[in-house]
Amino acid sequence: MSAISKSIVRAMSCRQFYASHYLLPDSPFRLIASPLATVGSDFHRYRAAYLSRLRDSGQRSDAAWVRLWLSQTPVASEARKIIEDDARSFVVNPETLLSAELFLSIDGEWRPLEKFEGGKPGQVSTEPRAVLSGTLDQLDLDGATAYVTDCKSGWSTTSVSDAEPALYAALVFAHFPRVERVDFTWEFVRLRLAKPASYTRDDLEWIHQLIISEHQRRDEIEREYREGVALAVDPFAGLCSFCAIRCPLRAQVEARAMQIPPVQTIEDARAVAALFYQAELAVEAAREALRPWADQYGPTDLGGGFVLEVASKAYRSRPLRATLGVLGFDAAGLPEASPLWDVPLDSLTVGNLSGYASAKKRFGLAQQLDAISITSPRTFVNVRRQTEAERRRAVDLPEAS
Repeated sequence: MSAISKSIVRAMSCRQFYASHYLLPDSPFRLIASPLATVGSDFHRYRAAYLSRLRDSGQRSDAAWVRLWLSQTPVASEARKIIEDDARSFVVNPETLLSAELFLSIDGEWRPLEKFEGGKPGQVSTEPRAVLSGTLDQLDLDGATAYVTDCKSGWSTTSVSDAEPALYAALVFAHFPRVERVDFTWEFVRLRLAKPASYTRDDLEWIHQLIISEHQRRDEIEREYREGVALAVDPFAGLCSFCAIRCPLRAQVEARAMQIPPVQTIEDARAVAALFYQAELAVEAAREALRPWADQYGPTDLGGGFVLEVASKAYRSRPLRATLGVLGFDAAGLPEASPLWDVPLDSLTVGNLSGYASAKKRFGLAQQLDAISITSPRTFVNVRRQTEAERRRAVDLPEAS
C-alpha cells in the first residue's frame, strides 16, 4: 500500500495505534465491533442511496422513498432514528449534485488516477502509483466551485482534524481541472451542526507538502516498528476508544494513587497545594481522555449516581469587515491589514453586539448580523451527579410531586 488517506493520517497521530491497526498481520483492532461504526456505516449506506435517488430523479427531497428504504433495509435502531431525523430536513440541488461515495486517487505528480462511485469510508487505494486516495460522501459542482460534504454521525464536533479537508481538496483539484475553489463541510448529522473550510488552487503548494510530510511520517513510524523501537502513545489523539491494544499508558495510569496528608505545617500546605494544582491539570487531561469515549457512545450512566455528560453548542463569530458593513461603515475602503502592525483585517472578528442587536430601536440588526455570522460547533464533556428525576427514571420510579 503506497497511498495514504485521511483515515491513515488520523491513525498516525498515535504511533502505537497506527502500528497495531495497519502493521500487525492479525490486528486485534479488527475484532472490535464498534456501535458507532455500525451506526456510521448504516447512515452512509442510506445517504449514498438517497443521494443517487435524488440525483437520478431530479428531486430536492423524497421522504416517501426514505420510508420505503427503511422498511426494506435492516439498520441499527439508533441509525434509524438519525436517518428519520435527517430525512425531515435534508435537501439537495439536483442540478449541482454530481456524485455520492466518490472514490478518487492521485499519483506522485498530483495527476488523477482512480475515479469511481461506490467507495467505502476509510478505503485506501491499492494502485501502486497512488500517493493519496479518499472517498467523498457527497460532491456538488457549481461552475468553478466544488462543494464536498463529509458526514459524521457521532456525538462530537472535535473528533476531526484540520488536515483532513485539505487532502480532499487535493483530490478534487486534480480530477476536476475547471474547479478553482473547494468548499468543504463537516456535517455533524446527529447534532445538526456544520464546520466549513475553503481552499483555492493557490493552496495546492502547501497541501502537496502536507502529503509529502505525511508520507515521511508514515515511513518513520514503519521504520521504528521494524527496528523494535517503543512507539509513542498519544492519549489525546482521540483514538483510545477504538484501540484494542493494552498500551503502556493505561498501565501507568492505573498504577497511580492519590494521597492527601493532613495540613499541619507549611511543608504540608505546599505538598497539598502542589497536589491541588496537579489535580486541576488531571481534570483537564481526564476530560480529553473521556472525549473519545463520549464521541463514540454519547451520554453514559457511570453507575453510583454519576453520569458522563456530552453537550454541543454552536458559537458564532462575526468577521470585522462584514460587521462594519452591516453597521453602516464603508468597509470596502479599509486596507487589507492594519498600517501599524500589519494584522490582516479579514482575520479579526467582532463580539459584544448581542445587547445592541436585541434592542427594539435597532429592529432588524439581529437578522443582518446572523446573516454574516460564522458558526463554529464545540463539544463539552463533564462528569456530574444524577439529578433526583434521573435516578427515578433509571429505576422506573414515579417522580415526586
